[in-house]
Amino acid sequence: MSDNIKKMIGERIGLALKNADKKQKELAQYLNISDNTVSYFVNGSRTPNTEQIIKIADFLNVSADYLLCRTNVAKADMILQTIAKETGLSERAIERILELKQDKNDTLNLFLSCGLTHEFFEEFKELIIVQKMLNTRRTVKFFEVSEEEFETNFHENNDYNYSIINMEDKLNLKLFNMQNILLEITNYILDEVVEGINGQHNETE
Repeated sequence: MSDNIKKMIGERIGLALKNADKKQKELAQYLNISDNTVSYFVNGSRTPNTEQIIKIADFLNVSADYLLCRTNVAKADMILQTIAKETGLSERAIERILELKQDKNDTLNLFLSCGLTHEFFEEFKELIIVQKMLNTRRTVKFFEVSEEEFETNFHENNDYNYSIINMEDKLNLKLFNMQNILLEITNYILDEVVEGINGQHNETE
């Protein structure tokens, strides 16, 4: 196990102790180990074995997966664990699906408010064609660049052929914004698919 993982597990144990208002000494007594050993766990010098992890999770009322950094959900969630067991998905994957579920209304509102009609996609296609016609070396790779990276590139103009470069930047910014909208739509569609699968599963029960 890497030192980084040991440190992360130690931080989780330390945070769980704090949230449970428990002392390291109390945990040591519960585990029947020395105070120093618990201190080693918390500072990441040593890692508890499997049995100790389970006992620590029980003592601090958190999930073992949380202590092992497999999930960000601290409390043991039996429903989440049951879904994970039945579907074979990791708890992290299930959490992501639930996040998409929570974002559904916001995504739908964005979808409707942007006027995503046939004209939208026609304009998107035309902008792509125009961008290719500009054929400059500063074309943005829309599917790979982050928003922060794009904003940095967007402001890195120079005086050489400024009008052409500035026009391309504006074009790229519009395309980038359109791409973000399309990604939001993808998330919405995924949510709808997952909801449909869950509905079919409930009907067969």
